[in-house]
Amino acid sequence: MNKQVIINNLNTSKKNCVIVSVGDGSLHRQLCYDTANFDLHLLVYDDTYNKYLGDSKFVCKLKGYKMDMSFQYFQMHPQFIEQYDYFLLLDDDIQISVDSVNKLFELMKEYRLKIAQPSLSNSYYTYEHTLHNPMCTIRYTNFVEMMMPCFSREALMAVMGTFEDHVRWCGIEYHWPLLINSNKRDIAIVDSVQAEGQKINCNKKQIENSVKNNVLLYLSQKQ
Repeated sequence: MNKQVIINNLNTSKKNCVIVSVGDGSLHRQLCYDTANFDLHLLVYDDTYNKYLGDSKFVCKLKGYKMDMSFQYFQMHPQFIEQYDYFLLLDDDIQISVDSVNKLFELMKEYRLKIAQPSLSNSYYTYEHTLHNPMCTIRYTNFVEMMMPCFSREALMAVMGTFEDHVRWCGIEYHWPLLINSNKRDIAIVDSVQAEGQKINCNKKQIENSVKNNVLLYLSQKQ
C-alpha cells in the first residue's frame, strides 16, 4: 500500500508545484525554505520515506520512475492539477536554489511558456542546447530534457499520458511539442536560471531507439 501524507483542504495561495522523485541522497532539502513561491511534493521511491516524512506537507511513497510516479500521483490526487498553474518535475540529484526555482516560475508566466527547463551549468548533459548561455534570458527550442521539465497546467494535461510506465522512456520529450500544438515560442531553455545535474540519464543511442519504439507506439495509440 502507498504511504502518503496529504493535507486535504490545505489553505495555500501558492500556484506553483515542485515534484521531486526522492531517494537516498536526495538534494531536495535545498528547496525546504519559507521563501519558496511553490509547494514541494516528495515522491519517495525507496526505503527513505520515514527519513523524509517531515520535509514537506506532501510526501508519498510510490514505485517507479519520476514520470510514472508523477502520473500515478496526479491520478490519485487530481485536485492538484486544478490547484496549481505551473509544475516542475525535478530529479533528486539536481542542484538548484529556491530563488532559482522561484524565478523559473515567474518567467514561465511572464513569457507565457508551456514547457521549459533551467539551463545546465557545470553539469552532465545530453544536448548542447540545454547548456547555459550567459547572453540570453531564454532561448526558444523544440524540446527540453526529462531531468527537470516545467509545465503549464495546459501542457501538463496534454502530455501526461506519456508519463505512464508502459510509454515512459528517454526520447518521449521529442513529442511534447506535437502534443501541445506548440507555436514555436512556448517552449524554452531558461538561461537566467541555472541548475546542475549529477547523473547521466541516458545516452543518445538509447534516445534514438526509444523514439523508434516506445514513443511511436504511444502516438499510434492516440490516433
